[in-house]
Amino acid sequence: MSETANQAGQTAKTKPKFDFPTWLPPMLVKELRQGLRTRAFVLSLIGLHTALVLAFGWALVMQIFDKSAGLNMANNFFWMLTFVMLVFAMPLRALGGLRSEIDARNIDLLMLTQLTSWRIVFGKWTSLVTQTALLLVTLLPYGVIRYFFGSVDLIQDMVTFAWLFAFSSMATALLLWVSGLHRFLRVLLVVVVLILFNGMLGSSFYGMLRYGFGGSRGMFSGLQSGPIAIQLCLLFDMAIFLVFCLVQAVRRIAPPSENHSMATRLISLAALLPLPLLMLMRHASRGVRDAMEMQSVLALVVFMLVCVLELASTELPMAVQVRQLYGKGGAVRRFFTRIFLPGWSSAAQFTFVGLCLFGALVLAGAFPDELPHARFLRVLALVWVAVVTPAALISLFLRRVRVFPLIIYGLLQSGIGLLCIFAAFVIHETQASGNISRTIDNLFRVMPVTGFWFELGYMTRRHGDWSTMVTGLQFLVFVAAVGFAWWCSRPFFAAVRSGVRSIKPEPETNDDK
Repeated sequence: MSETANQAGQTAKTKPKFDFPTWLPPMLVKELRQGLRTRAFVLSLIGLHTALVLAFGWALVMQIFDKSAGLNMANNFFWMLTFVMLVFAMPLRALGGLRSEIDARNIDLLMLTQLTSWRIVFGKWTSLVTQTALLLVTLLPYGVIRYFFGSVDLIQDMVTFAWLFAFSSMATALLLWVSGLHRFLRVLLVVVVLILFNGMLGSSFYGMLRYGFGGSRGMFSGLQSGPIAIQLCLLFDMAIFLVFCLVQAVRRIAPPSENHSMATRLISLAALLPLPLLMLMRHASRGVRDAMEMQSVLALVVFMLVCVLELASTELPMAVQVRQLYGKGGAVRRFFTRIFLPGWSSAAQFTFVGLCLFGALVLAGAFPDELPHARFLRVLALVWVAVVTPAALISLFLRRVRVFPLIIYGLLQSGIGLLCIFAAFVIHETQASGNISRTIDNLFRVMPVTGFWFELGYMTRRHGDWSTMVTGLQFLVFVAAVGFAWWCSRPFFAAVRSGVRSIKPEPETNDDK
């Protein structure tokens, strides 16, 4: 009896070699097992195939009377349902990915295991993307059925499937990040994304609904027919955006002692990686030149958005974060420690270094020639003042506010933007005299935040107002903004010094002696 029990115990301890939980990440196994059993996935799969069977059956009946009508109907329904399921329905399931774990207090229990915050987020994203890929594979037989309705370009369909899957993966990562935010921020961000999506893709989506989703008439035909350099840059930028969203999702559930500001800020500079190669090949063709200009402008926009996200923070670095980055390495290591720590002060220094890098790219000719270099450099200096000054004011007067600092920062910038619009209306639309209009214009060009927006309006003017007085006052405002930000950063420098003092010196060994 005892021998039988021992044999049963040994058999239970032996893990099957080819069982997928033994060679897949545990978080992915957990999410796959739960996700494939959910009603959302099952109903989506059954509903999609039911709709396709009915649509193809009706198209087969229509083909008896008109072959072209049957082909158009089959293509329209096939691509419409595929687009809706891959780009909308499946990514929307990520909205409950992190919030359900946070509300159920499961994150703390998961952190007690060997799972890190990155493995948790990556496992959830991989599970959702795997379910999307499974749904996409089940659609392949309908692509074969479409051959019976007429000619179908299989290669172009595969490319369209690849683009749809890429956009679906990117949307899943974005909504997974959104799922970790507060409810108010989630609603606000979803509304903003819907407005932007309606403005950018509304006309294309309406055209697809009206004229068909099939083949080259689809939404991605322009991407497929564009220059190869632009397509490669677009794929690279999509990968950067995907990784950025995953890092932000990790920040929502990570312990406060983990420093993810370094990864976030380095990702904002990753869009600059293709520029050296594009600059070397810019004379090869017009497509490479266009790709270089688009990539440089996009990199600057992404960099500023990430900097704004980092500046809207009132936290101070912890001693453990300083110890992790400080280490050994002399002045260079200490410099990079300051620009990669959490907090708006560190983000302000990082923004300054990044804008200097973009200024060097302006002088190297990476940006469009229509933008004057001298005025562009002035705008880069003023944009630092425009984004850092509100963050310094928030840290000075609202230091204890820990809830929604990004909302306060956004409201402050929006109010200043409305003030600029009103001033521009007064200058150009009212019957004010020339002296009054010129005075208002010069005043707003000199003020700390409004100066950037007014100077941005002069970007395309090669022969704008180059008043020596305005230029001198803008330089004084820039110097004053640097001094004010440095003065407001005293708690940050105190926290850094405290973290440096907490570093214990390594004990001397006999070899050192």
